[in-house]
Amino acid sequence: MSDPYAPPGSRRETGPSPHGHDVRRQRRELPPSVPHRPAPERRPPDPEAATRTARLGLRFSLLIIAGLVALTLPLPWRLGGAAFIVIGAVVGVFALVSAVKARLRWTAVLVLSVGLGMAALLLLVEALNLVFWPLTVERQQCLDTALTTSAVEQCHEDYQDGVQRLLPSVPAPPTTG
Repeated sequence: MSDPYAPPGSRRETGPSPHGHDVRRQRRELPPSVPHRPAPERRPPDPEAATRTARLGLRFSLLIIAGLVALTLPLPWRLGGAAFIVIGAVVGVFALVSAVKARLRWTAVLVLSVGLGMAALLLLVEALNLVFWPLTVERQQCLDTALTTSAVEQCHEDYQDGVQRLLPSVPAPPTTG
């Protein structure tokens, strides 16, 4: 059978040749003089370990989401968000180790790794809030009493000025307007 996509007059054949051998198979095989080792076979994932990893991944996701929700709460409760994220990060590490041991595909390992990176970033932000705790409390109290947009903007400006006083080497953000 001739190749329908070959240029006219071409004698390229696919499938079995009239001489009784498969041309495609013959092209895939290396000559016996060329040493080669067979490709290692990928072992299938362990179903029980995959289920355990899925459960850990679900718990990791729920803890991080609970931490994000808690980060939107007012200040004393906001610290609970950091606790949820720390616990979630620990569960995420267990899920990542379980995914590697279960021989899951690289996508599962990648998703868990990205989630752990995001958890680390959230923890860094919360650590900075703890470093600037007095300023954060003042800002929260200011925002609680602010009734107008200009008052909210003044709260943010006061917070930024306080950060500038604590860290003089940090450049001031550009003012808009």
